[in-house]
Amino acid sequence: MGDAVPHVLIVGAGDTGLTLATALSSAGLRVSTLNRSGRSIDAATALIGDLADPASLAGLPSADVVVFTTAPPSRDDQGYRIAYLDGPQRLLDALPTEPTRAVLTSTTGVYGADDGRWVTAATPPDPPRSTAEIVVEGESALARRIPTTIVRSAGIYGPGRRRLIDQVLTGVVGVTPGMPARWSNRVHRDDLAAALALCAVHPSPPPA
Repeated sequence: MGDAVPHVLIVGAGDTGLTLATALSSAGLRVSTLNRSGRSIDAATALIGDLADPASLAGLPSADVVVFTTAPPSRDDQGYRIAYLDGPQRLLDALPTEPTRAVLTSTTGVYGADDGRWVTAATPPDPPRSTAEIVVEGESALARRIPTTIVRSAGIYGPGRRRLIDQVLTGVVGVTPGMPARWSNRVHRDDLAAALALCAVHPSPPPA
């Protein structure tokens, strides 16, 4: 990325995105965050925009690296298209110059495995529903356009994310005697942000 301080644009700056922004700014990088509310951290430049609205993306600055940490605005196909397929393409169209590369926070939901078998980065996607198919399509579309690292995140836990813990404590979910164990994969918010930061600054990150 040259001798100049790299500029990283974090799109969809929610809890994970702002944790990432803190890590990157602490490492000396120039950081901007983009979301619909303008919520950011003091050390980053706050930008307001909506991936569903191309007009709201006008006037964005160039960025060396774009990191997408966007959550779907709704759980239907349209929401997933905004977050993973159409939205990222609109964002790249709006930037004055093409970034050097992108990092896309995806989901392990594209694998469709829920029977306890091992899943690795080499496991082919097997999307079990239309929303997961859209995620895979979005991954491919972004990777065809610019060098992209895909980070397929598990379910995120951390500060303020107690839903699964509360379900276990109240007995809503758990192990039923005589029934097979139930498997779940989770990642702590801080660990996910650290992985995204490494992908953003590494000179030659892996594609997936």
